[in-house]
Amino acid sequence: MFNGMSYGATATSEVNELRSEKEISLHFQKTLLRENHL
Repeated sequence: MFNGMSYGATATSEVNELRSEKEISLHFQKTLLRENHL
């Protein structure tokens, strides 16, 4: 059971990393837009 859970966690963590990279880039773009408006 532990092996299955760790494997699933590894797969989901990779997906989460891709997701977080997109979110970080979006957040960075929003911050740049905000700074440009100021």
